[in-house]
Amino acid sequence: MGGGELRGPTMPSPVLRKELTGLLMTPVFGADFKTFEELKWIVNTNVVGGLEWSREGSTRRFRFLLNYYRGFNQYGQFFAQKIETVGFGLYLAF
Repeated sequence: MGGGELRGPTMPSPVLRKELTGLLMTPVFGADFKTFEELKWIVNTNVVGGLEWSREGSTRRFRFLLNYYRGFNQYGQFFAQKIETVGFGLYLAF
């Protein structure tokens, strides 16, 4: 169906500010919604939100995100099983 990402205002990071000079922090939020005819068009919802750290002009980023998923299992033979999960992740982008 669709989804998107919202990025808040970037600000100097209050965390590790002395150790990593020039580190910037940005709040991020994303959502993804999928549906399939085989599963009777029930919407699968995936929502993530957290913080992203980077330096100005750099393409390298580090994210700490909380994740919530509700819908059908996305993996293997259990695709028709409904699940609900909450978790977190550390993401590196280069």
